[in-house]
Amino acid sequence: MIYKHYVRMRDEHPSPFKKGTAMKKIKIFTIGFTKKTAEKFFTLLSEAGVRRIVDIRLNNSSQLAGFAKRDDLRYFLKTLCGIDYIHTPELAPTKEILDEHKKNKGEWSVYEKHFMKLMKARKIEETMTGNISHGDCLLCSENEPKECHRRLVAEYLKRKWGNVDINHLGRPGFRACQTSLALQNRCMPNWKFGTPEPMHAKLEVWHSRTDACQTGSLALQ
Repeated sequence: MIYKHYVRMRDEHPSPFKKGTAMKKIKIFTIGFTKKTAEKFFTLLSEAGVRRIVDIRLNNSSQLAGFAKRDDLRYFLKTLCGIDYIHTPELAPTKEILDEHKKNKGEWSVYEKHFMKLMKARKIEETMTGNISHGDCLLCSENEPKECHRRLVAEYLKRKWGNVDINHLGRPGFRACQTSLALQNRCMPNWKFGTPEPMHAKLEVWHSRTDACQTGSLALQ
């Protein structure tokens, strides 16, 4: 089933890496959602000019993920930023590899070794050709990329493809692309009145609605 999905994606998005064609430089972003407010998270993505979130988490539907829960995140990305979303489990670790590292507190070096072996066995440099595009952003949970598999995926593809620039969003000292005032204050139509609305205002509306829902939920318990 996963194989058919990637074949379809490959056919819909012609590869820039085919033999006989010039190697186009592509930029891949990465981001983790923990230790970030919703405002900071969505602003980082919007200001950097991210086109699509590629969710590479193994588990992405837990209530503990907050605004980054799969279906909620897909909605917020499109509504707030005009950013597409796709879940790509082929770039996630197996349950066994993840449990050994998280639950059993395994060494990062061991996790990295097993994960890189998995990526090699899955031949992601082939299956992701045409499926990872310029402006995509790899999403996982870890705040920093140093000990996160999103960094390993990005660096693996860079080694194999050779034409990839990696930008880890939210790292200390990172400066988002600021090509225009419109990009810095990227906004979508007001949900109710059809007028432009800045990111912070939309997030205030979202937070107020979330608080109201939580209050209602507590009343029902």
